[in-house]
Amino acid sequence: MSLKFSQQEGKLSFVYQEDGGYPRSFCDSVPEDVVTKGKETVKEYVSGIIIGKKEEWRRYEAAQEAIRQNPIPVQTTYKDGTTLEGHIVEATGSCIKVKLCMPVESSSEAHFGYASAMAGHHVFDGYKLSEYGFTGAEEALCRAYEKVLNKPIIDLADELNREFRPHV
Repeated sequence: MSLKFSQQEGKLSFVYQEDGGYPRSFCDSVPEDVVTKGKETVKEYVSGIIIGKKEEWRRYEAAQEAIRQNPIPVQTTYKDGTTLEGHIVEATGSCIKVKLCMPVESSSEAHFGYASAMAGHHVFDGYKLSEYGFTGAEEALCRAYEKVLNKPIIDLADELNREFRPHV
């Protein structure tokens, strides 16, 4: 755990970081009215912010663990009309993993990166899976199905990539 204070654009700012299995960090600034009350008030304020952020992280971890323990059923229709049934088996702030169960078994995932976040598309809405999370899971089910449908071509491409070197 580290906490570092600095001046940013004339304001007192801080960066808090936790190390470990999944490093987490955040930064914030201290309101001027808190700064003017002195060092002890700043310490109390920042401690409260850190406690709140840690509670938020704990709630997200609990939501993620609940999905791992109780996979969420998801169903969609593939473009050829085939009904796909599976489960969301894992969800984090940036990724949803699905397992396709019917009509075949396969797995895939949907990634939510920076562009998704900038567009307002997040895996979670509060501490529950968002509408975008479910849409991502449905798209991942389709990709899992396509992996099975296209397996011969995928295998051929992998084999060619390993073996073929043109004599040019």
